[in-house]
Amino acid sequence: MSILANPRYELFAQHAAAGKSAFDAAILAGYSRSTALGQTKRLSENVGIRSRIVEIQSEIVDKSSWTAARLLTRLGDQAEADLLEISDDNGNFKPIAEWPPHWRKMIQGLEVERKSVRSHDGVQAGDSKSWDKTDDVIIKIKFIDRLKNLELIGRHKAVDAFVQQQKGAELHLHLHAEIESRLTRAREIAATRVEHD
Repeated sequence: MSILANPRYELFAQHAAAGKSAFDAAILAGYSRSTALGQTKRLSENVGIRSRIVEIQSEIVDKSSWTAARLLTRLGDQAEADLLEISDDNGNFKPIAEWPPHWRKMIQGLEVERKSVRSHDGVQAGDSKSWDKTDDVIIKIKFIDRLKNLELIGRHKAVDAFVQQQKGAELHLHLHAEIESRLTRAREIAATRVEHD
């Protein structure tokens, strides 16, 4: 099915699919308050409109659904992200607009400092007559916990990195215990750094 020929029907279907009541959807579709009350039953029972509502809701679910594969891909991209992708030759951060998407999605917080200098030409550049605004400078960036991402990948049922599995009479660890010990050690180091800061 495609967009309904009647624009009001299409608008009603769009708003109803978004979760609005039939009355509110009718008003948003352009019916007056007095007419909307009488039209809601007719619009709600129209087979074409009902089919369109189901179609729109299906499209929304398809676009927003997260599969295990998509989740693992996202976590993997973030876990394997290299700092060289977001820094220049001098070790400074590139502008965020130049960062790859997986790095931008890992930002949890920014601390920005606005730098201003005395006006040299006497022309007002901002709110004050004696100051010119210069660029905003990012001084702190907080990223998501990449170590936690690795742990989430390992705990995912498709990976089962930390699950003990029974094979015959012997107990087999799916991944080496060394990985788990390294994660534990990395957590301890991170905790120590936080305590010292």
